[in-house]
Amino acid sequence: MFDIQYSLKGEKVLVYSERLRYPGERGIWVEIGHDRDKDIKFYVDFNRQNGLQVEKDTKGYWRALVLKD
Repeated sequence: MFDIQYSLKGEKVLVYSERLRYPGERGIWVEIGHDRDKDIKFYVDFNRQNGLQVEKDTKGYWRALVLKD
């Protein structure tokens, strides 16, 4: 599972945590691509325009929250 935390700069960052899901928690964080990928800005913007929450994790991967239930 991933949790959203804030960096020292005030930016949102996804941090991996080994915990079980909370009751009623829906969705999983799906990897979109890495920060060094060629067209990552397009994919991030495209997913945000379609209503998904997109954040970067601590390893530089962009992930989108996708509802699965």
